[in-house]
Amino acid sequence: MTQWFPTETPVQIYSVQPANVETGPYMFYAGFLQALPGVTPIRPFKQAKSHPAEGFKISTDSTITFRSGGYRLSGTLHLPDVPRPPVVIGSHGLFGTAASAKQTALAAACLSVGMGYLRFDHRGCGHSEGDFEKVTTLDGRVQDLLAAADMIGNRPDTGDQVGYFGSSLGGAVCIRASGLKMPAAMVLCAAPVRSSDIDPVRAAAMDVSTETTGRPAGLTFDVAAEAATLREVLVFHGDADEVVPYRHAGEIYTAAAGPKKMITLPGGDHRMTAVDHQKIFVAETLRWFKDRLGTTGFS
Repeated sequence: MTQWFPTETPVQIYSVQPANVETGPYMFYAGFLQALPGVTPIRPFKQAKSHPAEGFKISTDSTITFRSGGYRLSGTLHLPDVPRPPVVIGSHGLFGTAASAKQTALAAACLSVGMGYLRFDHRGCGHSEGDFEKVTTLDGRVQDLLAAADMIGNRPDTGDQVGYFGSSLGGAVCIRASGLKMPAAMVLCAAPVRSSDIDPVRAAAMDVSTETTGRPAGLTFDVAAEAATLREVLVFHGDADEVVPYRHAGEIYTAAAGPKKMITLPGGDHRMTAVDHQKIFVAETLRWFKDRLGTTGFS
């Protein structure tokens, strides 16, 4: 495989094939979903036999609301049965919600090692207020993420360490938000650095929700220069991503100040439908956050 970015950068490439796709997308995620009460997936999932989050105890699994830019946002805060744990905050993709597969899988995985997870709907999405087409901008979503971080920071039952996870557009949100409030660690998955490189037709084809009807007119951005401020960042991208060009991951990784790591998923698509890729994603993301945020009361 030809890499366009500098060869001296320690990029990790997993040589796994997208086998198991025929058994159903997100099959691996299904195991994690079973551990989260009240979760209703927005896509069909098939049952997995086992998962690393089995047997953990949840002390708090609550629906919360907070305000951002005049909008009431809704989310779910998952906390383990430990005092003041670190919390990872997730920013979903353009057409996603807090119920997306990656968000729910990471929530269960974080709980399994004593970390909390906040998954919330950005303005105009899911159960949050706002007209999707009118209120969706990169800066609006950055404001949402920062409001979520402030809310977590002001709670008596959460710790001081916060991490960001961004999927697709959520990755660009995390990049810009980091320049205003730097997290202790961050993981980006299929993140774009500029909107002009994204094919709107292919992006719209990824929309599996029933709530969105079009592409927001005000959604234009370029965060390439802002990636230079990133540190403690793990970058995931499939080299067959049909929505966000794979080269964007190289741009982010090369620009980031570090510490940093990049994982390429050969043959990986935008949704990460290969079960093997899903397993790698959850395991490596969990390791990255655990090593940098710390855990409380779990080994």
